[in-house]
Amino acid sequence: MRRVIGLVAAALLAAPSVSSQAPVWTWQPMPDATATVFAVLWRHGFDDDAGHECGAAGALAECRLARARRAAPGVTASGVQVTGDATVAFVLVPASAAADGVAFCGALLDDTVAVGDDLVAAAIARAALAADDAEWLYPGPVLASRARRAALDGAAAHAVAGSATALQAL
Repeated sequence: MRRVIGLVAAALLAAPSVSSQAPVWTWQPMPDATATVFAVLWRHGFDDDAGHECGAAGALAECRLARARRAAPGVTASGVQVTGDATVAFVLVPASAAADGVAFCGALLDDTVAVGDDLVAAAIARAALAADDAEWLYPGPVLASRARRAALDGAAAHAVAGSATALQAL
């Protein structure tokens, strides 16, 4: 387990997109575990998007996730969750395949890798559909979106998952 900690820290500290602050790692070893989970947190979410690109955090997260999935295709499960002030991506790998988790996290954080136009278009479309669903389909997000628009002003007065119209304009 300790060897895995070194691999993760070395791979992510060497990633060119990592900010000047060193990442903070929390490692919880469990000797009898059959799987390992890696999670990456960005302190950027829907509330940080400019008004004309509201929801872009979701599209960016989708692009990063697709890039990471290509780098480590054999992972057990992976996903991303974007909230108002943060984005969390995760990957689950068998305990014996921690290197796949490291590769996934490295690709997730490496913003120097080119992303194709088709991938960007698909990510924007998925983010726009999620924003539309959150604004019109699912009762909880619909009510939260209406409450935000009624109670807040300026750039913060948007739907909880961004604006499908703003995303389509991208």
